[in-house]
Amino acid sequence: MLDDDGRDTRGACVPFAISKACRLDFAMVMQVCTNHGWSDTGMAPTNAIVAARELGFNLTWKGWSGVGTSNAPTLKRLLSDLVPGRNYIAGVKGHWLAIVDGQIVDNDSKSGLGCKVHELYEVSRVLVSST
Repeated sequence: MLDDDGRDTRGACVPFAISKACRLDFAMVMQVCTNHGWSDTGMAPTNAIVAARELGFNLTWKGWSGVGTSNAPTLKRLLSDLVPGRNYIAGVKGHWLAIVDGQIVDNDSKSGLGCKVHELYEVSRVLVSST
């Protein structure tokens, strides 16, 4: 039996995107997201950022190429602008998806390359100080 990666969990685009972009087990991410308000109708982005931080990752807003403006880029255009080797989470029309090593990882087949990107977060590990 295959492990559930969240691909078929209703309304789980946020935990799915965090799981893929951070390379974490979906069940663990789902538990933390549930603790921060996830339900099958979705999750507030601010709560998702807190959940990711609890999991050891920062989601840092990126306003490249007009993301979040009336001139928001499409996923296709944005892919060419992203820094190779970094992971991102993109928000399109009420949905989150991951961009991992320049590839879109999405649990919704309706999110095509022509979708406008309204949110973009760069994913990075939380740095722990050694003081």
